[in-house]
Amino acid sequence: MEQAVRDGLIKVNPARVSGWQRQYQQVEDELNGPRALALPDREALQALTKALVARSHGQYQGLGRRGHLRLLYSSADR
Repeated sequence: MEQAVRDGLIKVNPARVSGWQRQYQQVEDELNGPRALALPDREALQALTKALVARSHGQYQGLGRRGHLRLLYSSADR
């Protein structure tokens, strides 16, 4: 494959794996620090809630502030 790249037959060697170290480090950080996965602020949580309601069957409002995601809102206030 490297020879094909040198000869100009292909632009990139598909057998070469790159970028895995960065992805591996990100996964390690997330495992060691679960706050890395947290939403940054209340507005992000509200946007997520609206998106979930919009994508649910019949735009089920029970997922919103009065429903299942209410726990997330109360947790975000802490």
